[in-house]
Amino acid sequence: MNPPSRPAPRRLRDAQVPPNGAENPCSVLALNSQLEYQGQSYDLDFRGGIKYRVTQNPDDPTNSVRLRLVGHRLSAGTEEGQFTIEQGDFDVDAKSVLKQVQEFPPKYEHKDVLPFMATVEAGSGAPVVLPTKEPVILKATVTEFPPRGDLYTLTGKARRTRRLGR
Repeated sequence: MNPPSRPAPRRLRDAQVPPNGAENPCSVLALNSQLEYQGQSYDLDFRGGIKYRVTQNPDDPTNSVRLRLVGHRLSAGTEEGQFTIEQGDFDVDAKSVLKQVQEFPPKYEHKDVLPFMATVEAGSGAPVVLPTKEPVILKATVTEFPPRGDLYTLTGKARRTRRLGR
């Protein structure tokens, strides 16, 4: 006698979740970003991009994927100098997740975990590199991936560890 068969887990539409191994470049625009450095506050408009590689999510392989960060660079310039945010470390353990939460119309929850460092080139001194203690986390509900014009929310402030000279 055969054991009772279990129904396969319900998977939201395959066409909606990016396939494993796909690389997705995204444009990024972060307007009115606040950066505090040496007691001064800067209002910056960062522009640049981010690139993800899709990997399987073992915690929920049915409705979500993990997104490995393979490139990240944003920059902003002011009269005081140039400010750059870029990938701070290799993303060997992808923690960013894209989860499909609704089939029609498609809706996804995107939790973006970004390890980064900021470089400040202000005044006549050498560039200063400011790594962060922990990755920053951005969250959004999006209707497609890669996202287009969606608003992400920063869940906390980025805290730096120490100053590194270049």
